[in-house]
Amino acid sequence: DLVLEGFCLRRAAWVTVESDWGRQKILPFRGKRPVEVIEYGVHPDFFKARWEPNIHKPRFLFLGTICAQKGVQDCLAAFRDPRMSQARLEIFGSGDPQYVQRLQAASPPNVAWRGRQPREVVIRAMEKATGLILPTRADTSPNAVKEARVVGLPVIVSPQGGQVAYVKNGEDGFVVPTKDINRLVSATAQLSQNPSLVLKMGELGRLRYREKFLPLKTAEAFLGLYRKAFANLSVNSPHP
Repeated sequence: DLVLEGFCLRRAAWVTVESDWGRQKILPFRGKRPVEVIEYGVHPDFFKARWEPNIHKPRFLFLGTICAQKGVQDCLAAFRDPRMSQARLEIFGSGDPQYVQRLQAASPPNVAWRGRQPREVVIRAMEKATGLILPTRADTSPNAVKEARVVGLPVIVSPQGGQVAYVKNGEDGFVVPTKDINRLVSATAQLSQNPSLVLKMGELGRLRYREKFLPLKTAEAFLGLYRKAFANLSVNSPHP
C-alpha cells in the first residue's frame, strides 16, 4: 500500500536502501531524516563460479520475475531481429501464468524458457553465458546484475535502476535507453559478434565490482549502522 509505505518512510528513524538510485527516490519522503545506502552482497556460491563462455555460440540470459516492469518483452522483441538469429536467449524466472503463456506463444525460436530454477542451475548457466540482459523499467538494486558481475558476465541494462552504478557504458557493459529495441539489439549484437569484447568487458566488470558485493561488506555496513543507532539512543535517552 503506497499510503502506508509513505507514512512509514516519513516516520522511521532509520531507512536503508541498496543503491543511490533508490536513495534519490526515497529522499523526498524523508525530509532531514537519514537514508543509508547499504549494498546487499551476493551469495558465496556465485564467487566460486568459473566463467568460461562458449565464444562460438553466443547465449544470453534474462534472470528475474517475468513481468512487464522487468522489460522481458523487450528481450523478446530484440531476439526477433534478424541480427540476433545466430544468438540464443534463455529466460530464467516465473511470473503470472497467463502473462508468461502469452509471451511464450509469441517467442521467436531462439528463445528458451527455463522457468524458476535452483541457484546451482542458474550458476551453471551463467558460467557458459555470453552476457546478461535486464532492460528493467525500475529496479532498486537487481540481484541478477550483481551476480553477473561477480561471475564475470558483461551486462546490458536500462538506466532505470540501481544497476547503473555497476556498469560503465561501453567499457564493461552497455546501458541502453529504456524501450529502445534497436539500441538493445545493437548492444547485444556487438557482444554476439566480438568474442574478445565479451572477455574484456566481463573481466573488467569482475575486477571492478567483485569485492563490492562480498557478503561480509553488507554485514559490516549493518553493524556500523546499528552502532550509530545505539549511540544515538544513548545520547538522547534520559539519564537516571
